[in-house]
Amino acid sequence: MSRDVVVLASIILGSMLLFGWLSTTGLLAQQAAAYHTERNHLKMIWTTTRCYNANSCYEMRDFAKSVLDRRDYIIFHYGSDQDPQRYQIHAMKGVTNVPNTRKGFEFFSLAELREYAPKVRANGFGLISYDLERGMSPSSEVNDHWGSVVKARRIAENSGISLHIAPSYAISSGSYADNIAKQTNQYHLQSQRLQDDDTNCAKMDNWVANRVYMLERETSGRLEGKITFQVSLSAEAADGKTVYRTVKDCIDRIAKRDVDGLVIWWTGASWDNGIYQKLVRYYESTYS
Repeated sequence: MSRDVVVLASIILGSMLLFGWLSTTGLLAQQAAAYHTERNHLKMIWTTTRCYNANSCYEMRDFAKSVLDRRDYIIFHYGSDQDPQRYQIHAMKGVTNVPNTRKGFEFFSLAELREYAPKVRANGFGLISYDLERGMSPSSEVNDHWGSVVKARRIAENSGISLHIAPSYAISSGSYADNIAKQTNQYHLQSQRLQDDDTNCAKMDNWVANRVYMLERETSGRLEGKITFQVSLSAEAADGKTVYRTVKDCIDRIAKRDVDGLVIWWTGASWDNGIYQKLVRYYESTYS
């Protein structure tokens, strides 16, 4: 999941106009007012970096069992040409405190969605995720992102599972994001691109608030409770801060608003030094 690829064409006219009339103190106040006492969920991302054999997968399983609850999700993200392995599936099923219907696989291409959606269903998992972004997904799919998401929805429907989409920052910033949202059951915002743009996470906060407002409005509230944002331990730190403090401050600022959940992208180093686990435990005890 190339979360930190910067796409220079990320701000197009449509989103600039949207920011022109939605980026106001009033909107942020509205978002804050919309926040209520319901707990948000965490989408825990698993990768082959850590879960690469049976023993290493037990480490992921045991941590997930120790922190997650039944409202959370587990998505195993696969790189190009990586196949879901039996020991990985077994480890995911071993996290019994999260229902299997809230687990699934994530891929970069329609071909992989088509190949593995039946495997999602056969193992009792409930969703498949489409990580559509330039440089990782086929160019033909990125260039027709709306048509590609329509095809992804049909693939999921044909297998009797839900579609989750995680488009790039550039796609979610664009004028077609509302049409894409109408095709999916869950929408993930790759907001980590903005986490180091300022010292108080105001730009990410504003972008997420605008995107959530638009996505919920254009889907008549159907995505209420189903939109997540992302921070990354592999992205840059804000000026004068560590990556950990940058990420935690963005979590604290945004999780209080009308957003429904969080993804923390992690690295091998952040796993080994315990920073990722510390953040997950903090979020789970405070917001999830």
